[in-house]
Amino acid sequence: MRSKLLRNLAGVVIAIAVAVGVLWLQWRSDMARAKEGREIVEGFRAPASSVGFERVIQAWHPGCRVAWSGRTESGCMDQVRVEGAVTEPSDHEPRQRYEFVVDVNTHQIAPGNEPGRRAIAALAPSGSASASAPGSAPR
Repeated sequence: MRSKLLRNLAGVVIAIAVAVGVLWLQWRSDMARAKEGREIVEGFRAPASSVGFERVIQAWHPGCRVAWSGRTESGCMDQVRVEGAVTEPSDHEPRQRYEFVVDVNTHQIAPGNEPGRRAIAALAPSGSASASAPGSAPR
């Protein structure tokens, strides 16, 4: 009876350890994907002018800083929602948020909200609804 109880207890402990391991690996994967999406947006430069999102946003909000963050939107499709929060130097709350949805595999950047659409339009050639980061050929 005691050995059966120990076997059951060991099975439960192993199952919990496996579940924690899987959740940890998923968390690490989401963090890496979000970081890569953020780097894609921050590193994007318009082909014609070499101007990026940060420079366009700061031109629209002089004296403000842009704090970038990213979170996994869809792990299956490798999509990340990247947000550029515009904050006044004396304020802690963002006054404007520019959101972009990034396909990490193809480096495609699509608007996540209306300000994000305007930022893409400011950098993209006329008639384009999304932007592609340099070297954005599918892997």
